[in-house]
Amino acid sequence: MTTDISSADPDPRLLRAHDPAELIAEARICLGLIPRDSLVLFGHDGRRTSPLVTRSDRRHLLAPEGREHLENHLELMRRRGCRGAFSLILVGDGYESVPEELMIEAADRAGAMLLTTARFGLVEPFVIDRLWVVGGGIGRELVLGQGSTDEEIRLWVSPPRPLREFSETHSATHAVLTGHQTPRDLPLDGPLAAAGTDLRLRGLDPDCTDPRVLFGAARAAVSRLGAGRVRDHERYVTDCEHLALLLSAVAVDSFHWELLAQCIDRGQDRTVDRDRLLQELTTDGSWRPHVDVCAGGSWYSTLEKLRVVAQVCAAATSGEQEMLAESAWRGLTVLLALLSWWNHRYATAGELVDQLWTRDPGSTLAPLLARLTDEPIAPAWWPHE
Repeated sequence: MTTDISSADPDPRLLRAHDPAELIAEARICLGLIPRDSLVLFGHDGRRTSPLVTRSDRRHLLAPEGREHLENHLELMRRRGCRGAFSLILVGDGYESVPEELMIEAADRAGAMLLTTARFGLVEPFVIDRLWVVGGGIGRELVLGQGSTDEEIRLWVSPPRPLREFSETHSATHAVLTGHQTPRDLPLDGPLAAAGTDLRLRGLDPDCTDPRVLFGAARAAVSRLGAGRVRDHERYVTDCEHLALLLSAVAVDSFHWELLAQCIDRGQDRTVDRDRLLQELTTDGSWRPHVDVCAGGSWYSTLEKLRVVAQVCAAATSGEQEMLAESAWRGLTVLLALLSWWNHRYATAGELVDQLWTRDPGSTLAPLLARLTDEPIAPAWWPHE
């Protein structure tokens, strides 16, 4: 089971596990993304402090080997100091409309599997303090109860509870007051995405471009265009040129690998060996991601937005322009997948690899990336050490 693993927020606060909307908000803030169709576990060490937050795809629970994956998942959490967890099973993102049969399946199959595996499937029981199944704007709590005989197990389901909006939760308010970034979906419209229709990409010689300079200019352009602060035509044209140069460059394999290396170098007093990049990350635990290249960080967010711009550009153009934009999208997808993997976000990396494989079935990198995320081959560093 591929998982996203995140440190709990270092600023301690009350986890309102009795309210599913609060748990969704905490998941978004801790993981730096909007989880969908996921199992989210807020691990604790028995003293109700939370050392670990994990996310895994709900579809893995429903696969034939789902119970085995789940046992491995819980054992991983135990080895990292967890004795129990508060739990969410998300259908969609919890708020969007979903068919009722998906909610029933999530409760009857995924929910029951989690509760029974945690209590009976391990050498030492793993405590699931609360389990919420949420979707379509409502949450239902699941409790494992005793049937009419000692051997019979019964799943008790609470009445539906409407979810408060994310912005109305205590967790979201606390995030705003403490300056935390709250994740949002990246739309394929709006001023930044719309700029993708005006870009003119061209083939570049990567040896004649400086990734640091191009990426710095693109970050500034993304910030201005995304905030709608570009008013005059000349500034707009200049910012579009910065985006076009970056996307034209990242369409070249050697450039997006160099850009990845610069993300790894971020905050370090040394540079990673470009020829042994993945080997360095899997053997040397002193290479730790800077906050800017973690989910929600400024560099990571810019790369996500540039990927959306590349997607819009590819859809709005044809011929060589479309080919370059598609190559840029693939390069950014690879880059984000590797950064997600380095951040122990195997589920997110796996989703990106799936998208890469769907869009480019002949990708030579997809099998390598899939191996990193599916086995998974772990980076040498650990978030909680």
